[in-house]
Amino acid sequence: MKNVLIYTFLLLSTMSLSAQYSPQTNDQYDNTFVRKGRFMIETGYNLVGGFGTGTGLSILAGDGESITSLGFDGGYMLSEDFALTFKLGLITGEGASLTNIGVGGKYYIAGKVPVSLSLATLSTGDDSTFLGNLSAGYAINLADNITLEPALGIITTSDDGLFEIGATFAMFL
Repeated sequence: MKNVLIYTFLLLSTMSLSAQYSPQTNDQYDNTFVRKGRFMIETGYNLVGGFGTGTGLSILAGDGESITSLGFDGGYMLSEDFALTFKLGLITGEGASLTNIGVGGKYYIAGKVPVSLSLATLSTGDDSTFLGNLSAGYAINLADNITLEPALGIITTSDDGLFEIGATFAMFL
């Protein structure tokens, strides 16, 4: 737990310094790209879980067995800084399946600090549980409509909680 707090402090400090000394601030240039009314599609990688997250399809095969993963993670920008989000994830393999369906919101504080809150259900067919997710990060513009968003978060269930470190690419179409 001590290491988690140290890493969280270091990430937040780095984000704060980066925002203070960034050569491009909103006062220095006219940003003509508008997010309001656009669809947001996300894809990324969860460093804790080791599985790809977000939109995509993956098939892992070996030794006559395979695991198939299909997912969508995205939303709709209601304003320049707020999006309603939706998540759908399906994983099948070895006679078992896992389904994740969730909704939430994502708010960009000052257009640069995405804070996400979502609720989801995780089902294995016979059993299901509810998940809560809270994360915060920093949006680094790679292009007008693409951001890289490293983030820290917490995933909670009724019984337990997990610390999450991840990075997401968000595209606004």
